[in-house]
Amino acid sequence: MNKYLLNTLKFNSGGSLTNLTKFNVIRTACIILVLFALYLSTGCIGDGDDAPVVPADYYNGTVVLSDNFDYKDNGDSITIIKYKASGAGSVVIPGVINGRPVKSIGDNAFFNCAGLTGVSIPDSVTGIGWYAFAGCTGLTGILVPDSVTVIGDNAFSGCTGLTGISIPAGVAEIENNTFYGCTGLTDVIIPNGVTSIEDNAFYGCIGLKSVIIPDSVTSIDDNAFRGCTGLTDFIIPNGVTSIEDNTFYGCTGLKSVTIADSVTSIDDNAFYGCVSLAGVSIPADVTSIGDSAFRSTGLIAVSIPASVTAIDSNAFYRCGSLSSVYFYGNAPAEFKFGVFDDCAQDFKIYYIDGRTGWTVPTWNSYPTSQFVPGSYGIGGL
Repeated sequence: MNKYLLNTLKFNSGGSLTNLTKFNVIRTACIILVLFALYLSTGCIGDGDDAPVVPADYYNGTVVLSDNFDYKDNGDSITIIKYKASGAGSVVIPGVINGRPVKSIGDNAFFNCAGLTGVSIPDSVTGIGWYAFAGCTGLTGILVPDSVTVIGDNAFSGCTGLTGISIPAGVAEIENNTFYGCTGLTDVIIPNGVTSIEDNAFYGCIGLKSVIIPDSVTSIDDNAFRGCTGLTDFIIPNGVTSIEDNTFYGCTGLKSVTIADSVTSIDDNAFYGCVSLAGVSIPADVTSIGDSAFRSTGLIAVSIPASVTAIDSNAFYRCGSLSSVYFYGNAPAEFKFGVFDDCAQDFKIYYIDGRTGWTVPTWNSYPTSQFVPGSYGIGGL
């Protein structure tokens, strides 16, 4: 008997079986019920787990049930849809099944396989589906071949034992929640060619110390590195135009960040709670600083370029060490409440003589004074 083939059921695009006859309807129905019960009782998805919803077209084609893998025969390729073997350990996914190449690892295929410690993916695979390895808390190593071009949402979320991974050069996007909650992750190699790091991609990766972002990246989305408390330094590459909401929220270990000249906006909560961040250079083309963007950071002094026309509520609220802010342009046309509240006791705004909108001895209740650029020796001022 073929080691992969125990029983074959054929479905059409509407999800109906096509290999039934009037003589075996009852027998086949019984087989289906038994197999379905076995399917639910095996594999890695435990009772009560909130497994992600399977897409409507999941069973189009031919589904094959085997000892270790259930898979879908697409006619010219194979998709692994469920890993069922008990004990797990280290798994080698076959490159060929029944003479057809294994092209993809389907959604939820290894979901919650807590006993899985290692995976070798063949170089025939081009895609890794949503939640494919999510919740594999024992997974410490995985070899992702260069043939892979798509890694789906949440593919490795909750893999708390994973310490390092090399993302293949053909992957263009690090999708939503890909490494969410991978608390053991310390090393990530992002290749040149990746263009976006999407929402929550590395959210909660507390072990991540540093990450090099290639120049090909043009967007870093909401919460991308939120809660990465071990992150100490970060360089935002040229091409990125905005630091999105909560990007570095709660990165308490972040001491140094280089913001590319291409950035024009720093959005809400971007650096909220980065208590170790003592200095930052805001690029000359930034026009807006969002709500709580630098709230509760360790900033001591900061310069605001002339391009900034809007500063939202609480942008620098509770920066307890912040004593000096140097404005190079006119007073911002849009200046919301609490921007510099609860900063250092000797806090003062400095502005250049001749710039409009400023008043002395206070402006918006904050003490003010004039300064001459280059005379204070702070951040090249």
